[in-house]
Amino acid sequence: MLDFFSNFPESLHALTFLLDDIGIPLSYRHIHGWGIHTFKMINDAGNETFIRWFFEAQLGERGQLDEDAAKQPFSFHTTDLVEAIQRGEFPTYNVYLQTMDPTKPPASFDPLDPTKDWPVAQYPFRKVGEFVLNENVDSFFTENEQIAFAPSRLVPGVAPSNDKLLQARLFACEFLTFFFFFSHTLFDSARI
Repeated sequence: MLDFFSNFPESLHALTFLLDDIGIPLSYRHIHGWGIHTFKMINDAGNETFIRWFFEAQLGERGQLDEDAAKQPFSFHTTDLVEAIQRGEFPTYNVYLQTMDPTKPPASFDPLDPTKDWPVAQYPFRKVGEFVLNENVDSFFTENEQIAFAPSRLVPGVAPSNDKLLQARLFACEFLTFFFFFSHTLFDSARI
């Protein structure tokens, strides 16, 4: 594994998170999240701003040792999340954006490179809200398996950037989602 990381310097970013001091997350309620891709926000005047998302768990980031995680049952992260919501302990995350003027890109790195973090001193996190997980699904298949997350499904005002990896995922994720649903629908109707 280390041979792979040593031959591909861009993978060092992932390695630093893989071998960090946090270890295995204690739960989904205790882990921060972020998007690796750069998107664009477009205002009513048509002005574009590069953005990156960051989600901060209000419970803080906590990990556990390998020995403790080995004692946990399978899917303990999911079980913990579902049970916390059932108890009314709704996980809440602060939502931040980093913004950059695309007409003034930095000389030191490519802002569209998903292997690079934007320096916080230069591009500070700006809190734009929070989201709360306050409801469990009633039907795991219809409300979880079929929600079809894909980076091509965007709300108005947010658009993909020219990030090469994102451009590939715009097509691939949408195609796989279509194939998954079409094939299940086709095979399910064939069983009738």
